[in-house]
Amino acid sequence: AVRILLKAGQRHDGNLILSEFAANEETPLIVDKYPQNASALPVLDAEGNVVTVSVGNVRLYNMEVTGQDAYRGIWCVPEKCGALKNVVVEGCYVHDVNFRWTDAREAKDVIPDELDLEAICPEYQEDGVTKGRYFYRYNGGIIFLNETSFEQGASWFEDVWIVNNRVERVARTGITIYSKWSNKGGVGYGYNKTVDETERYNIPEKGIGYYVHKRIVFKGNYMDCVGGDGMVLSSAEDSFVENNVCYRANYLGRTGYWN
Repeated sequence: AVRILLKAGQRHDGNLILSEFAANEETPLIVDKYPQNASALPVLDAEGNVVTVSVGNVRLYNMEVTGQDAYRGIWCVPEKCGALKNVVVEGCYVHDVNFRWTDAREAKDVIPDELDLEAICPEYQEDGVTKGRYFYRYNGGIIFLNETSFEQGASWFEDVWIVNNRVERVARTGITIYSKWSNKGGVGYGYNKTVDETERYNIPEKGIGYYVHKRIVFKGNYMDCVGGDGMVLSSAEDSFVENNVCYRANYLGRTGYWN
């Protein structure tokens, strides 16, 4: 394996971009702390996407990831079409991402009715488009999105483990694997009508595709004071979501209501 080891307790200002590595199943790219027995984690603090993973066979362990002006803590998005396989995110602490907390009290002790939510997570411009705090579901803590274009072709995730992470004070989503390649005729986001599984549509030029993620595991994660959705796994087969805990989701979405 190829290893990138960051010193426990040391702060790193800047983005960590894991792409174009010649990793494979036998020799994955491993990012971890040293020494292993240290209680502290290396701290990664940046704007934009603090950590970006765009290739498969990557193991990301034991990182503290933050950035109040970042959009995403850990962002996994394929560089090319096909399956992005074998990614592990484990033992990471992702916090205060796109979330400007200045109150002396802890967020979990404060009712959102008392807060200026736009100050905590204001609207911003990305590629000339205004993105509000509640609208943009692809921002947040640990975010996977198969965002390849129609010109590139379909992409999806296989064999992904998101295990034993802690996610606090992020906006909008805590942990998620979304899909932009799982549209079917007659089915849209939020109104999932039953469609005969034998009728799968794969017509990229018409914006229609059905390419599911496979063997995804969300296990043992803890989330608190997430701005919107706590945890979402969409369009996946043979997958497991188990032993996760989420408190005070939707903290910034609809004031005073937690999910």
